[in-house]
Amino acid sequence: LVETVPRAGLVAVQTPQAFRRDWLTDAYAHRDRAQPATDDAQLIEALGHFCHRVPGAAFNLKITHGEDLRVASAFLHLMERESTRGFSLHPFAEEAQPLLEGPVPRIEDLFKDS
Repeated sequence: LVETVPRAGLVAVQTPQAFRRDWLTDAYAHRDRAQPATDDAQLIEALGHFCHRVPGAAFNLKITHGEDLRVASAFLHLMERESTRGFSLHPFAEEAQPLLEGPVPRIEDLFKDS
């Protein structure tokens, strides 16, 4: 740890990030390999393009490690129990939407080879 920066101007950024393909291709072609970028947005900004923020959701979990799968699985099961008797609580839905029939699959099963 070098220093703790003031957090007033910081925001959490979620993945996925989305960009025009030609901008992203150009950004990677012109990146400075001596100064690694932390993400695609930093490369896009280096070309002079503005990155827009859109609202995210706390349940947009990033899956990187095995323990992330366990957290996501537990979260899906919690959402299933907390749903309003079979209706989705998704914040972007215009109104309650029926969930898929049957139980929420285990996250590990989604990544098994067929």
